Amino acid sequence: MSVGQETKQHIIQTAGHLFRWYGFEAVSIATIIKECNTTKGALYHHFPNGKEELLLAAIQYTGKIMLQDTRNLLSESADPIKILSSHLNHIASQVELNREIDGVPIGNIAGEMAIKNNEIRLACDQVFKSWQQLIKDKFIDCGMQEEDASNLAITLNALFEGGILLSITSASGDPLRAIAKQIPYLVAPKSNLLRE
Repeated sequence: MSVGQETKQHIIQTAGHLFRWYGFEAVSIATIIKECNTTKGALYHHFPNGKEELLLAAIQYTGKIMLQDTRNLLSESADPIKILSSHLNHIASQVELNREIDGVPIGNIAGEMAIKNNEIRLACDQVFKSWQQLIKDKFIDCGMQEEDASNLAITLNALFEGGILLSITSASGDPLRAIAKQIPYLVAPKSNLLRE
């Protein structure tokens, strides 16, 4: 990777972190430049259309990382109940330790920007749909019918997003842990899991 590519990647990662934690509107170009320890010229060289172009790149990058992490997570076991419950409990612990949350990193941005910018909305939608497809495929591998798998993947995506929001606002991982406890009841009846 060239120095220019490394600089661009660093700007994307840093800005993505800032956007996820503070929101798009609250993060200024000056803040991004300061946090990246770069220059205004370097930022605009890589993102000539400014902050929205940078946000789009950050969503795409974050989505790519999130999908790879999900693939890795799903490959750890044939049992999606175990995997998803464990993952939610991990996120619950991160919330309580005030750490950056792994797993569903664009929900805040989607909520803030989807109505304001169609290109951003489409990028967020693509990330969510790609995550849902991975979960759906895992459920189908466990014997679930395609329609059930698709509906359950959407449901779980919504539960994850809502659970994260509730956990952050309550400063407690309990909402995520409650969702984790419900996953067996949602997944098992529609799959071959627990039927054997």
